[in-house]
Amino acid sequence: MSDDLITFPGLPKSELSISNPSSTQTKMKHEISIFRPGEDSTVLSEDLIRKQALYNQPEFAELIKPGKFRYGKLETEEETVFFPFTTDRILLRRRVFMLPYCQRFTPFSLNKKNAKKEQTELWLEWLQKNCINVSWAFSSDLEIPGTQARINQMLQLNRSFDSILASWNGDRRNALNRSKDLQVEHLSAIEFSNHLKNINQQKSGKGWQPNRQEEKSIQSISDSSFFSAGLQRFGVFSGNECLSLVLLLTWHGRRHYLFAQSTETGFRKEALTRFFHRHFQDSAGTEMIFDFEGSSIPGVQSFFKSLGAEKEVFFEFRKAGGIL
Repeated sequence: MSDDLITFPGLPKSELSISNPSSTQTKMKHEISIFRPGEDSTVLSEDLIRKQALYNQPEFAELIKPGKFRYGKLETEEETVFFPFTTDRILLRRRVFMLPYCQRFTPFSLNKKNAKKEQTELWLEWLQKNCINVSWAFSSDLEIPGTQARINQMLQLNRSFDSILASWNGDRRNALNRSKDLQVEHLSAIEFSNHLKNINQQKSGKGWQPNRQEEKSIQSISDSSFFSAGLQRFGVFSGNECLSLVLLLTWHGRRHYLFAQSTETGFRKEALTRFFHRHFQDSAGTEMIFDFEGSSIPGVQSFFKSLGAEKEVFFEFRKAGGIL
């Protein structure tokens, strides 16, 4: 048995009171245990895992920071619910954190439904009592007390390209003129790796640049055999010069914009605008959601909005402690 397999302090099927501002106290008999992927396969089958969102896949977390992915299992008299998360221990004290390129988790049950509000509250209570530091972002249909709302941006591609282009603002359409001489090309894993190294070794990037660990993680995702069917790598070029790199990963009808980096020239020539124009032109009319993966950065949020991005809300629970 793993040392991560633990239960909520108190008796099994313990009774816990949850204070809810909008209702009287409710009580739910429950038990919470923590387990590694594969340790509870009799309950949580691989087939059920594969039907979940991208960031619920343990293989994705393994590419970024191996050995940190866990499932929290909440058992009640009615049903069993799972809460994916990433964690480790420092001085025997547990901390919970979000990995780079992993925006949020999606709690789910054996009957494939999302977690109910009261179930999520029980899980957050466990995090509050058992962890020294917590940053756990998650999808929920309802706002949970004690959490912060976060904004994601996405675009439905099930319409014509003209309709998508009409949702761009004037500045974004004008930016196409500055990129009309650029070419968007599909890249192999090796080509993507070489251009990624060149941009960062030469320090020719502008704006956000990945640190060594982030660059290594992106490289691992790009090279993944497990996700190979959904991976797309792009470069935006002026002649032989790579101005921008983009890495996409499609999972269950959702195309995740995992990574993009541009050189100073790429910024000036609006290389990413050219990429989005070409990609949306190729993908328009499909039953696909383009997930921009953010952003909380005002400038990036404004850029995505100029491309017609719509907002969707998720939530984050945080607890600050004495160990970082």
